[in-house]
Amino acid sequence: LLSKAQLDALFKWLKESPERHKFVACGIPLCPDTQGLVGEPDDKWKPAAAQRTELLNYIFDNKIRNVVFLGGDVHVSYVGQITSADDPDFCAHIVVSSAFNWVAPGLQKSSFAWGPIHNGTAPGRYRCDPLLGTSGKIIRRNNYVQIDTTGDHVMVTIKLGINGSIIEQLKLP
Repeated sequence: LLSKAQLDALFKWLKESPERHKFVACGIPLCPDTQGLVGEPDDKWKPAAAQRTELLNYIFDNKIRNVVFLGGDVHVSYVGQITSADDPDFCAHIVVSSAFNWVAPGLQKSSFAWGPIHNGTAPGRYRCDPLLGTSGKIIRRNNYVQIDTTGDHVMVTIKLGINGSIIEQLKLP
């Protein structure tokens, strides 16, 4: 998905940015991979699983904290966390937003391969799970995600597309 020059620039920015939270935007979710007949995993990160692992390894090895991956393209909204059994302090987040005006239901929770993140040849050292302490919902209604940063936290608010009423709100550390 990324050229070597793009990946090197991302690594440099992740390591050198003085910002408390680092948002990495991608048109598709970093994880979890989609599965099943409607999941279309080949147009997501699965074909670039080795590069995804390289990115996560860089974040892990350099102890870069407060990374939030932003994604879309799956017509649902969710918040997840990326962890590793190798270091209980390692945690990155994934925030996926539905299309702003998507009126048909999107994928379901079972359409995603939650758990171990595939590294290209086998399940790897990282996991992607619905954020602990939340409902772990996949929001399928017409919705969008609003993200606010305040001090040490990131507030993720999933809102109903038709009137902006709050469906769910989560605070990331």
